[in-house]
Amino acid sequence: MEEVELYEGLIFKLPKMPPKTQILGGNLVSKNQKWARTPLPENWDEMSVEAQDAFAFEEDRKCTDGMWFFNNGTPTYITGDHYHYLNWFKIDSGYPDYRDRDKRWFYHWFLCDTDPECIGQCYGKLRRDGYSFRGDSIMLNKARRTFNSHFGIVSKTGGDAEEMFKKLIHGFLYYPPFFKPLVQSAEDVKKSLVFKTPQQRVTYKNRVTNKETSLHTTIDWKNTKENSYDGFKLKILAADETGKWEEVSVEKWFNIAKTCVTLGRRIVGKMLFGSTVNEAKKGGAGFKAIWDKSSIKDKTEIGRTRSGLWKYFVPAYDGMEGFIDEYGMSIIETPAVPVMGIDGVLITVGAKPYYESVRRELQQSGDVVGYFEEIRQRPFTEDEMFRDPANDKTSFDIDKIYQQLEHNSFNAKNPLVKGNFTWKDGVRDTEVVFEPDSNGRWLVYWMPNQDDRNKFTTKYGQKAPANTHEGVFSTDPIDHKYTSSNKRSMAASHGFRKLSIIDGHMSNIFVSQYWARPSDPSIFYEDMLMQCVFYGWEILGESNKPGCMNHFRNRGYGHYLMDRPAFTHSEYSEKNQKEKWIPNTGSIESGIRRMLVEHLQSYVYQNVGTNSTTNVMGCCLFDDTLNDWAKFNVEDWTDYDLTVSAMYAVIGSKSVVVPKREFAPINLFKKYDNRGSESREIK
Repeated sequence: MEEVELYEGLIFKLPKMPPKTQILGGNLVSKNQKWARTPLPENWDEMSVEAQDAFAFEEDRKCTDGMWFFNNGTPTYITGDHYHYLNWFKIDSGYPDYRDRDKRWFYHWFLCDTDPECIGQCYGKLRRDGYSFRGDSIMLNKARRTFNSHFGIVSKTGGDAEEMFKKLIHGFLYYPPFFKPLVQSAEDVKKSLVFKTPQQRVTYKNRVTNKETSLHTTIDWKNTKENSYDGFKLKILAADETGKWEEVSVEKWFNIAKTCVTLGRRIVGKMLFGSTVNEAKKGGAGFKAIWDKSSIKDKTEIGRTRSGLWKYFVPAYDGMEGFIDEYGMSIIETPAVPVMGIDGVLITVGAKPYYESVRRELQQSGDVVGYFEEIRQRPFTEDEMFRDPANDKTSFDIDKIYQQLEHNSFNAKNPLVKGNFTWKDGVRDTEVVFEPDSNGRWLVYWMPNQDDRNKFTTKYGQKAPANTHEGVFSTDPIDHKYTSSNKRSMAASHGFRKLSIIDGHMSNIFVSQYWARPSDPSIFYEDMLMQCVFYGWEILGESNKPGCMNHFRNRGYGHYLMDRPAFTHSEYSEKNQKEKWIPNTGSIESGIRRMLVEHLQSYVYQNVGTNSTTNVMGCCLFDDTLNDWAKFNVEDWTDYDLTVSAMYAVIGSKSVVVPKREFAPINLFKKYDNRGSESREIK
């Protein structure tokens, strides 16, 4: 049995191929073999009842089981829903053309629809790819033969849901007579299409029917609210443009909507959940939160993804209009000779190089906003689908940030380890250990050798860090359980290994990230203290929030608090500042804030993404931090804890202490990891 590999390695097994004589187009030469619709016979009204029934039965079978046809010499299988869409669902421009991209989409939907542990498909799409028409066709194909069922539609607004419903009604009005169920009305439907027994059947010859033959099935739409369809049992719930919901939280809606297609442990319906994606603050964040929980590679103990959905993505250049040949195949790369398009126009360039040139032109013209908007609207990768557009408040080189994010996404082995630092055996002020934990508050890339862990000296009778030449910690601290707006902001911290000539490959990089909100600030303070003790590093942060500094002093670790770096002082602060750390005050146009931004700007440009001089990819593996940099608003720092922490880390790393060190002979046969260091392994 042949198999087709879909997104994330999901496998669709093709049914047994029939004999060539039973495959549509088997009697034609290869170049003439292509999808051809089977229309209603022109002499339908003159056909015998037996002939009509035979034709209707065969079409119903193909709309259920699918069918095979030859496409330019290749036997091709399409599912029942796909056949229904191509052959009997009329869209605004007529009946749809065959697209190989659609074939694979319907394969994925078939697997979602038939798997008992999947509640539906989560589809990240590009603009105008026919998603709403396909969803309408699927609902109509199932509703026409399902008794006592309910099918629902929602979208980013009630008006959009109504528009999708109108497309379904349009398709229904052009339905063949043998597919039209008994209806109350199909000519002037605004809110719902109800398949019940009318006075007269609106189908072939308007034959009068009996009540017992009616379906009692409804297709309708609802306005966009968090409780839309709450309490309803739905066979299919089509949720369109779910990455664009601005007025309603799509996450809250989704948690309620899942109950419409489940009954306790059982899945009793399916969900079509798809969208192009707005920027994060305009609905994109909610869609991404659900998308991230929909990977078949990350299933729970009960065999489902965390959302229950299965995500599906196709690069924008695959199936792009204007780059489809006469057989419905995508012309992705530039062909050696021109190819005839399905629209009768020769295709001389591939979709991918064409849109790569569009991106280059926008980038070279300096249209940063247009460049990133183009990427998000026509994404080549899953990561690009969620890129926020650049704006005049952008501070960092976003192109480099996204280069790094894309590089990280293709890293087969993620070297980051999640876990917690704790006092050994729970005894404070002894030795700090690191314990891997999937729910840990830290992500760690590098750790010192065993001999350098928990290393300290004494100063005035108190412990002081002994590895300050190696690195520095930073923090954007918290001082309260809640902010004044009752919003729980996050505490952030980074470990940064300072630039080293001795170990250049594994230096000048972020080596740990802490991003959490413990139930009490004192837990966060102790977390900061433990990481400093473990690495033997100082910590630098914002002095305006003194809670963390006071904790260090009260616990006898005041020497782990870093002095304000000399180069950050103004003439006034040098004479008057008595506290450790740096006050985060003043406007961006002047003072310390500008310095913080400029130093991180410089670091990102030189060390993140592809270096324009060496063509070497940077090493910054913390995607949360990278995404925070990409969204950072230089005029409002409130929501960017990770960015602020990273600023302090870079500033703190400039205070270099040169250690006294004896050099051992170089062993040319020593094994290093991909960053050239033997001490990265976390044990």
